[in-house]
Amino acid sequence: TAALAGGDVDVSPGADRELAAQRLAALAGIGPWTVAYIRMRALSDPDAFPAGDLGVQRAMRRAGLPGGTRAAQELAERWRPFRAYAVHYMWSGATGAAPTLVASDELPSWDEGGPAVSEEAIVA
Repeated sequence: TAALAGGDVDVSPGADRELAAQRLAALAGIGPWTVAYIRMRALSDPDAFPAGDLGVQRAMRRAGLPGGTRAAQELAERWRPFRAYAVHYMWSGATGAAPTLVASDELPSWDEGGPAVSEEAIVA
């Protein structure tokens, strides 16, 4: 788009993720999913999380969890600052076997000195 070509929005490696997200969101036709996807893919943001993504929603339903954007956002809070890795895991099971997603408060958070997302935390 003109915003990218004109330099109004910088999504190059090393670009300021927050500034890019703000400028993208201000563009007509760009919504939360697109902003999160660009943060994840173009800006290499390990914490980007497109909560309304169809694959994320399918994975949640297949795992027996409540669906919806709000439920996905609440579940994903335990996975900060690596929510994008959880998205990739969820996408990998969106059409195959149901992923096992853990929503337990017993998981260590990153602030408690442990990773919020790990193979053990997501997969039973």
